Amino acid sequence: MQPTPAPRFLPLSWRLLQRAAATLLLLVLSPLLLAVALAVRATSPGPALFSQSRPGAGRTPFRVFKFRTMTLGSDAIESLQLGVSRGEPRVTRVGKVLRELKIDELPQLYNVVRGQMNLVGPRPIGPALDRLLTEQIPLFHLRYTVPPGLTSLGQICIDDNDADILQDWTLRSQAECHYIDNLSPRYDLIILTLTAAFLLRRLTSNVPRRQPPPPALTSA
Repeated sequence: MQPTPAPRFLPLSWRLLQRAAATLLLLVLSPLLLAVALAVRATSPGPALFSQSRPGAGRTPFRVFKFRTMTLGSDAIESLQLGVSRGEPRVTRVGKVLRELKIDELPQLYNVVRGQMNLVGPRPIGPALDRLLTEQIPLFHLRYTVPPGLTSLGQICIDDNDADILQDWTLRSQAECHYIDNLSPRYDLIILTLTAAFLLRRLTSNVPRRQPPPPALTSA
C-alpha cells in the first residue's frame, strides 16, 4: 500500500460555491428524489438508499449515499464489490434506469453539502476495489490527493465498465491524474459542461424514436 498522500484543495470560495449549488440542487430536485425513492421501495424489498464507508481525500473514510439499484444484500457479494456489469441479474428494473442515467448518484449531493465531496473529482470507490487497484495500478493512490467528486473526467470519457477491471480502471486513473495535474475551477467547469452533454446524450438515446409512417400504396 502506497503512503497516504497529503490532500490538496481548490480555493475556499470555489468549494463554498459548490456546496451552495449542491444545496440548491437538492431543493430543486427534491420532487424527483422523492419519486425515485418511492419507486425503489415499491419495486424491490429494502431501503431506498444504500450507504457505504469509502475513502476520501487523504484516505479519510466517509459514508457515501446512493439510491439502491440492486437487490438487498448484493453488496456483500465479493465479485460485485469490484464492479457491476450491465447485464448483472441482481440489478433491479428501476435500478437499471437509475444506473444508466446516473440518477442513483444524486444523493451524493448531500455529501457535497457536507464538504465530504466536490462536484468534480475522482469517483469514490468501495474498500475492496480500492485495495485491488492501489496494488495493481501505478500512481492510483494519487486520486486521494483531492476530494472525491460527483462526476469526473474518467466517468464521462469511459461509457461503461470494461470486462477487464484493471484495463478499465487504468484508463480512468490516467484521466484522474490529468485532472489532478490541471486542478482548477476552470477545469471543473469544463468537466461539468461535458457531464451535462454526456447525460443529455444518455437521456436522448433512451427515448424511443418515432417510426415514419409506411409509404402510401398507389394503384398501378
